[in-house]
Amino acid sequence: MKLSCHVVQDLLPLYHDGVCSEESKQLVADHLESCADCKDMLRSLDEEVTLGDAVEKAQPLLSVKMTWNKEKRRAFLKGLGIAVSICLVLAVGWWSLTSWDCVPLTQEEFVVLRLAKYENGNIQVRTTTAYQGVQCDIRYDPEGNAIYEVMKRPIIAERQALPDESMLYAGMLSNYQGGWGEISFNPDGESIWTSKDGEILPIKAYYIGVPGTEDAVLIWEEGMELPPATPEDEALHQRLTGE
Repeated sequence: MKLSCHVVQDLLPLYHDGVCSEESKQLVADHLESCADCKDMLRSLDEEVTLGDAVEKAQPLLSVKMTWNKEKRRAFLKGLGIAVSICLVLAVGWWSLTSWDCVPLTQEEFVVLRLAKYENGNIQVRTTTAYQGVQCDIRYDPEGNAIYEVMKRPIIAERQALPDESMLYAGMLSNYQGGWGEISFNPDGESIWTSKDGEILPIKAYYIGVPGTEDAVLIWEEGMELPPATPEDEALHQRLTGE
């Protein structure tokens, strides 16, 4: 009995797996001896089985590779996060060290260039500092009726040599690389530091430094004789402040 290709191709999967009857097996084998197309189909079934086995065997390796790649990505992201955090901490730390005015100046880091009294009773104190950008915190001590000017600089700051009075009145202060400042107050007049509940409190002393410390330098106190302000003082005040 001779089978057609269509019948043989329907039987090929059973023949390939060895589950067909002996009679069908013999008929398929006889057909395959003379039919190249059916042989090719049987060969393709062998290749599918081989590929399927290879994929099945490769599954554990693929799983390991995927896990490895996942861990690498996780480690990379974790390292990137740590690096960014460190950079932010360093940036904030550097800004704090170079920009945050938190260190009070010592006696060696500022100079009082001029202390004078105007006709209206105002006392003017003009200072220079060894650092640029110094911030001043004005504090009032109600017990001693004293003003404290606390000058502060960053932890890291470039220090300059302090000028002297000759530089000031030679018009050279504008070329000075450090800082300068001036403060005026009236011992008997109204002041933002001495007004409390509408009461005007007198000023009896003026210090530069932190209250209650040895670095607080007495600049002026009640009864001290001061030189009168000159037209040069007023001109310098206007030139430095623009007022």
